[in-house]
Amino acid sequence: MCLPFLLLSMMAWANSVPKYNISKLDDKLRVNADAVTRLEEETFKVKAIDEAKLEVHRAITILNQHGDNFAPLYISYDPQRKVKNISCTIYDAKGEVIKKVKKNEMEDFSSNASYSLYDDNRMIYYMYNSHQYPYTIEYSYEIEFDGLFYYPDWDPVGADQHAVEKSVFSITTPKDISYRYKVNNIHEDPVISTSDEVQTSTWTLENFAALKKEPLSPEFSQLVPTVYFAPNDFEFEGYAGNMESWENFGLWVKKLNAGKDILPEATQDEVLKLINHVDDKREQIRLIYEYMQSKTRYVSIQLGIGGYQPFDAITVDNVGYGDCKALTNYTKALLKTAGIDSYYTLIRAGAQASPIFKDFPSTQFNHAILCVPIENDTIWLECTDQKIPFGYLGYFTSDRDVLIIDEDGGKIGRTKSYHRDENLQIRSAVVSLAEEGHGKAEVLTTYQGLQYDHISSILEVTASEQEMIIYQKTSIPNFTLNQYQYIKNAEGKASIKEKLEISLEKYAQSSNSRLFFTPNLLNQLDGTPPDLKDRMHDVVTTKAFVDTDTITYLIPENMHPEYIPESSIIVSDFGEYSITFKEEQGKIVYTRTFKANKGNFPSSSYAELVEFYERVAQKDAQKIVLKKST
Repeated sequence: MCLPFLLLSMMAWANSVPKYNISKLDDKLRVNADAVTRLEEETFKVKAIDEAKLEVHRAITILNQHGDNFAPLYISYDPQRKVKNISCTIYDAKGEVIKKVKKNEMEDFSSNASYSLYDDNRMIYYMYNSHQYPYTIEYSYEIEFDGLFYYPDWDPVGADQHAVEKSVFSITTPKDISYRYKVNNIHEDPVISTSDEVQTSTWTLENFAALKKEPLSPEFSQLVPTVYFAPNDFEFEGYAGNMESWENFGLWVKKLNAGKDILPEATQDEVLKLINHVDDKREQIRLIYEYMQSKTRYVSIQLGIGGYQPFDAITVDNVGYGDCKALTNYTKALLKTAGIDSYYTLIRAGAQASPIFKDFPSTQFNHAILCVPIENDTIWLECTDQKIPFGYLGYFTSDRDVLIIDEDGGKIGRTKSYHRDENLQIRSAVVSLAEEGHGKAEVLTTYQGLQYDHISSILEVTASEQEMIIYQKTSIPNFTLNQYQYIKNAEGKASIKEKLEISLEKYAQSSNSRLFFTPNLLNQLDGTPPDLKDRMHDVVTTKAFVDTDTITYLIPENMHPEYIPESSIIVSDFGEYSITFKEEQGKIVYTRTFKANKGNFPSSSYAELVEFYERVAQKDAQKIVLKKST
């Protein structure tokens, strides 16, 4: 009689022990960490090629206010993904329950409402606001999938400053359903178990210390353990497909787009009339592209299969709007009318987007553009921007692998890369200095190549907003903007000229019959990378460009140069820098050229990078001294 009672007592005691007492956390997991995943269990159960369930249980300890970013509960859902059995509990530092969160305390809203015209994606969200650290948030939920276009990835770390005590991911499939996976920074094979009907593979990560954030690091996903999954056969809203190869994946996309490139006869007639007397194919493409821009606008469409399938061209022609898929398909239809072949293209867009895995066919894309091959060249068209120059991509979509959908399915291609010497900021200025240190400056700056992106948005705002932006981006301490003008390239190229006329108040400091001023008027390097003694990761620089500033200073008649810095050149693997000074009668001409290189460099080179930028910053801060003539 005593043994069962003792067993029940031990079970009751075990259940009363706090689960997430901070004192039980290994000190090694606190190093560099703002948050620690105490326990994560995810199980993805595939029932058929169009049906699955994801079970999630996660507990995260937030160590300080910087870790609050890891605390929110986010659950995305839509008609194809139904959420069930949500629970959420908050614990204090000792692991005692503070709060059991009720369902009505969680927000439920459209996740893309701010920019989508039509959208059925929704979000369940909860954030616990705490002023006492550490605390732990534990939650669990299930998602049922009706239609499978992708399998969830296992990404246990997620961000720097985040440690993992234990994370387990399992995927269970019927034996007649196959899938693929790609591992990153994982050296152990999964644990596999089988039964008569299903097979389960399980990955486990334990005691993973937080990675310290380092500037100019590789893409974070390249540094941490991750497993990516993809189905072979799949079905989504009645559209079955296979993605074992890019060719097959492209055939599925082609099926979605089939028959959607038909245009009204009146529109076809307009297109043919537009190019009737134009023989050059590039010029024909430009005219048709700008025709499309003139009569459409971009809206986001995120409804079920509509998240992957475009509106038909007739609809776009009638309503004058569409998402990236619809506008790309519409432009393709316009070009088809003119007898010009073009190819719908999927791309992972974004200035900081990580590269796709070319060896892992799967849904890795978030945008669509158009590929138009011509003799000895390929034109890439961004169809969602009504102001972007013809054939220009910019940081958002340039220099990356894409999936081109052609007659045979999908094939990997690559968008245009803009080389360093194409990405130019060329500035010339004339500055008239007065004896009191005041001055006036006339500045002309040309932005082209990818540097066009830095300035192009200013053309889309009001005059008062333009003026505010100029004041914000101009680093001169005290100045007044008298006049300004922006001039787009007459030939439609990605180039803008900016003309400024400004008054300088006390730009030169006066002392003992002398004037001191910094010749680098508008382009001083004002920040350098922090000095890190124990750099862990490679150094990655992502932008290549050339800045050239030529500034002519007209000095007061009764003053002469007492000190002019020496001309100098600094050469590094990370770039080149040069300054020259030329003294002429009544003026000093200052020329600065900065060339930045793009590339991946070993971690040991970080000290060289810091030194390079520190030397540049020192040279940029140098002053010229003028003295009154006696």
